[in-house]
Amino acid sequence: MKFEKSKQVYKTTNYSEIKPHYLNRKIKSSHVKTLKEQIKYKDLGATVPIVLNENFQIIDGHHRFVARKDLGLPIYFVNHHGLDEKDIIMLNINRSEWTTLEAGVFYNDLYMKEGEGQYSAYNEWFSFYNNYNKNFDLSLNLGLALLADNRHESPIESFKEGTFQIADYDTACQIAEFMNKCFRHTQGRAGASLSRSLWFIWRLEGFNSEGFIKLLEKKAEKFKNLAVLDRVAWWIKFFQDQILDYKTMTEWSKHNRTSSMWLSFFYDKHLKSLNKRQPEPSSKKIRINLS
Repeated sequence: MKFEKSKQVYKTTNYSEIKPHYLNRKIKSSHVKTLKEQIKYKDLGATVPIVLNENFQIIDGHHRFVARKDLGLPIYFVNHHGLDEKDIIMLNINRSEWTTLEAGVFYNDLYMKEGEGQYSAYNEWFSFYNNYNKNFDLSLNLGLALLADNRHESPIESFKEGTFQIADYDTACQIAEFMNKCFRHTQGRAGASLSRSLWFIWRLEGFNSEGFIKLLEKKAEKFKNLAVLDRVAWWIKFFQDQILDYKTMTEWSKHNRTSSMWLSFFYDKHLKSLNKRQPEPSSKKIRINLS
């Protein structure tokens, strides 16, 4: 087999000469620990060298660098001139273990330090994350769907690729705040199906969110020992039968003689209508029409 030598692999124990880049992924001690155990079992450092640029900044392999440094082992590296922030982004995107949160923090840092306008949405996302996801029950994925204003497609892929865009920040914040207030009274339940059922209810025209939250607080015991409800339709029926009293239902719908079963009926009707038209913005209010 004919081949040409491309890049020479170097090694050094002069750890201070190698510098992390500010866009390197934040170090996870658990990942470093795993790498150290793997290295002790079989050292493949020369086979998988870290990548440095001409300034000896780490472009790829920050965790491997820390693990080998902790073990007092030589650092194997290749030196590529001209590598920069965009190359770090590309390498991170191609790593399957790159989490959604890591991607968001990474692009926010890039925007804050480099002023890259294409990543400005991540600065708004970071503010949203701190206000409505971090230390709250609203999931990170649901928060992204709210910001993208899309219940139909997952924005995770575009988020990790750095192309995420926010449709309606203020409305997303309103819905997120409503959901988190509801979660205070749901006895620890806050899964995707429950969240999406609350999203649907919030969209109904004439919906009184504060009144609904008060009903949840009043009837919080209904959530105890509740069977697993893993479909939006089941949560809709639960809210209809167990939380929303007849007076609330009739006032809300403005159909004083309508059966109290209207919420489940309308949800089913709304789903069928979606199959006949293009998906609408998920923050758009839904006019109640039972005819």
